[in-house]
Amino acid sequence: MEYWHIGEVAEKAGISRKTLRYYEEMGLLLPNKREANGYRLYTERELNILFFILRAKRLGLPLKKVRSLVEIISSGVCACEETEHEIKLRVAEVEKQIEELSLLRDSLRQLVNKKEVSPHELIALCDGLR
Repeated sequence: MEYWHIGEVAEKAGISRKTLRYYEEMGLLLPNKREANGYRLYTERELNILFFILRAKRLGLPLKKVRSLVEIISSGVCACEETEHEIKLRVAEVEKQIEELSLLRDSLRQLVNKKEVSPHELIALCDGLR
């Protein structure tokens, strides 16, 4: 079995050692074992879990939810349904954000395209931005 130190794992994942330690503090990822001097040692299994954490984070899942998924994965039970559910929820949130941003864009375009805006129109546009 091949073991890597924290710096090697951080480099493979494209993150800092500090981030890796933070994930350990959060209970997201634990080293496979420690050397006598306390250095953390990771295997391919932990690296794969780390890649899962990073993908889930990129999808916008909160770390608390990622931790629960990692616990399920680490237990050996397939987390496919739970993961799919969380991803679907995140997609719905993103679609809502896109809709809200589109409304914001349209309101801002209206504001820019008007040469003169009455105070009443400005208030109405600002209310639309909330």
